[in-house]
Amino acid sequence: FYKALLRISPALSDLEFLDAEFHKSVVWIKETDDIDFSVLDLTFSVDEEFLGQVTERELKANGKNIAVTEKNKKEYIERMVKWRVERGIAEQTESLVRGFHEVLDARLVSKFDARELELVIAGTVEIDVADWRKYTEYRSGYHDQHLVVQWFWAAVERYDNERRLRLL
Repeated sequence: FYKALLRISPALSDLEFLDAEFHKSVVWIKETDDIDFSVLDLTFSVDEEFLGQVTERELKANGKNIAVTEKNKKEYIERMVKWRVERGIAEQTESLVRGFHEVLDARLVSKFDARELELVIAGTVEIDVADWRKYTEYRSGYHDQHLVVQWFWAAVERYDNERRLRLL
């Protein structure tokens, strides 16, 4: 989303959080040399399902007739990533981006990367470990004084805030 606001194309790594299996498949295509693409029968098109109906969508003009090869696999991957990230929401995202840029000058926000823009817009929450611990409910025989629980909180105390956010 923040990359869209900055008009930055999605990267292959963005897929990992969205669809881990799809990400693995695309990484395999990217990193494997000498693939026999004729066996894979890949073209610059994808099948999309919408309301139970499957339609073929071309990733580029005449894409269903363009076979993926070692020479064009980079372009194929870029187009597949863009399609998977934007699938079904491109129009809505574009409306949000236009509105965002009506309020904020694109030149000002272009100085940020996606992570920095997220911090500027959403801010960061400082995790209060004492509060977290106070409202934690334990199950299966664990309790606040259990040795494993003590180790857990000792580790959390040593984490920086970003790592605490990821854990939480």
